Formats: sequence, C-alpha cells, structure tokens
Amino acid sequence: MPLPKCRPSSATWLGLAAGVGLAALFLTPTLPAQPKDDTKEEVTITTVDGVDLKGTYYKGKKGKDSPAALFLHDFGKDRTKGDWDKLAKAMQDSGFAVLTFDFRGHGGSTSVTPSNFWTMAHNSPRMVTGNSKKTTISYKDFHASYHPYLVNDIAAARHFLDKKNDAAACNTSSIFVIGAEEGAALGMLWIATEWQRPGAEQKFGGAMPNPAGQDIAGAIWLSAKHPTSGGWNFPKWYQAGVSPQARDKVPMCFFYGEQDAQAAADATYFLDVALRPPPGGAAKRLEDTFKYPIKTSLHGIELLGKPSLKSDEYLARYVEKVMSKRGGSAVWLQRGTVPEQLVPINLFGIGN
Repeated sequence: MPLPKCRPSSATWLGLAAGVGLAALFLTPTLPAQPKDDTKEEVTITTVDGVDLKGTYYKGKKGKDSPAALFLHDFGKDRTKGDWDKLAKAMQDSGFAVLTFDFRGHGGSTSVTPSNFWTMAHNSPRMVTGNSKKTTISYKDFHASYHPYLVNDIAAARHFLDKKNDAAACNTSSIFVIGAEEGAALGMLWIATEWQRPGAEQKFGGAMPNPAGQDIAGAIWLSAKHPTSGGWNFPKWYQAGVSPQARDKVPMCFFYGEQDAQAAADATYFLDVALRPPPGGAAKRLEDTFKYPIKTSLHGIELLGKPSLKSDEYLARYVEKVMSKRGGSAVWLQRGTVPEQLVPINLFGIGN
C-alpha cells in the first residue's frame, strides 16, 4: 500500500528555504576582492568661488622629483570622454604626477555652495542660468561670455598640485599642460595669467618671487579652438604689454587633423597671429613652438589612442624633448599657503 503524500507545512518550507539558502552561501565560491589601485586617487577640489571639481590624481613615482602634468578636456565633455586615462597612465609611467579633472558644470563637477557661488558677480543669472538656492550647475546653463571664467578651475587645479608639491609628492616647478579644443583655449588664457601672478618666493638674498608662469614647462594643444565670442583676444594676451613671456618662454605644439579644415585654420591663427613675435624685434618664435598636422579628420582627444596615427608616440617624444631641455633648472621649492584668489581676467579684457 503506497504511503500517503504529505504536504509540508509552511514552517517546513521556511526551514527548507533557509537550508537551501545557507547551502548556497557556503557552496558559492567567494570572488576575490579587486585589488585597490594605489597609483591614483579620486579627489575633490573646491574652487575659490565654491565649485566642487571632481578629479583623478595619478601619483608621481619619484616623489618631489616628479614633474606635474595637467589635462584640460573640451567644453561639453569631461575627463572620461576619450583616452585621457590612458594618456595619464603613460605620463605617470614616464615619471609625471598627473591631474585630470572635470571643468565646472561637466561630468562630476556640478555641485556648488550657494552662499559662495551665487554671490560672485561673474556667477550672476545673466552669466549662469539659475538662482541663489540652486546647489548644482550644468555647462548647458553657461552663457558664451561665461566660458573664460572656467580658467578659475585651472587655477584651483594648480593650487591642488602645489599642495601636493609641499607634501613632497611632486614638483610644480615643472608643469606640462595638455588641452583639447576649448580646453586648449582655456589653457592658453591660464598660462598668460600665470605670468602676471607671483610664484614661489625665492629664498636667496631676499629676491622677489618669480612669476608663476615660469613653472610651466610646455604645452600640447589638441585641435586648439579659437572661440569667436566671449572676449577671447589671444594676440593681445601674448603680445608686449600683457604676457609676452608666455609666448617667449613656454614651448607649445599644436596637434590637429590636416583634414579638419577648422582645426587647421585655428592652428595657423594661434601660431601666426596670436604667437607671432613683434615685427622688427629681437624676439623669435621658440624652436619648439610649431604645428603638427596629422593625416586624419579626427579632432581633439580623438587624435590620441589610434596606433595608426602615431600621435601618442610623437606626443611622448615632444614631452621628453621639452623636459630634457628644461633639465634640472626647475628646482623644487616650497609653495606655502598663499590664499587663492579669482583669476583677474579683467586685466586681459574679459568681463567687468
């Protein structure tokens, strides 16, 4: 006679479920923990006008003998768009400490302190769409005339690197800048302003501080863009009377796709107009300031990461050449705790 079929009670089902759950817990292999990448760190940099910039700092492997590199993405993008990470790791492997960051309103850099940000004249609603209670911003809310003010983000990034310098983690007496498209335009503005700012104090015989611009070793611009609105006046900034040292002391290489007509025209403008030495003078264009056309229609950060173009290879050679010429002249100096200030771009004919 067959045994009667018994339906387990709810309590029995719970016990079975618990048992199966425990068995699965013990039988499922434990995945190995992902190793922590100690070569870089995610950082937050607060600007003088209350914007929290998100960035990635790639640690220098030579301590205070590590020169610094600063990357500037294009307007409307961020540090994750393109091969910025690959480039940063390559430069880190060659001895640099590298900082990438998202400009305000881009990527992760959207948080602001309302009581600080909205009280600044340049952040008024006529420049940035918003109100005094808004805690986030987007580049889509920026008026064209506001774009040059993003130079304050680069100043904050430099201040961050200076603090790393003082912790003996890098040497900001040598900073190499790489920027794409409008990030390149902002980089050129920032370099000009750095020649108007006192740098680290020289401790020899009570000498006055040298200009901060002398710490900039060189620059590579990827499809540098010439903005047509917003007060950009590169020839004025780089000619006599404002910051001619930025032209005469900082070597710059302009990468662009030769099939990209606008980028080619902009590279010619920067080299032959903005950086043109004064006529009849003794000044000549730096040997290492020139255009580098690449056989492609690609532009900006897209110029990198394509083995067939060999642009990464040439970029590495250019950086090595410039840094080799700089040699040991860039002595590590303590930077101190100089309070941050807004970049006075009004001296360059921008804003109020």
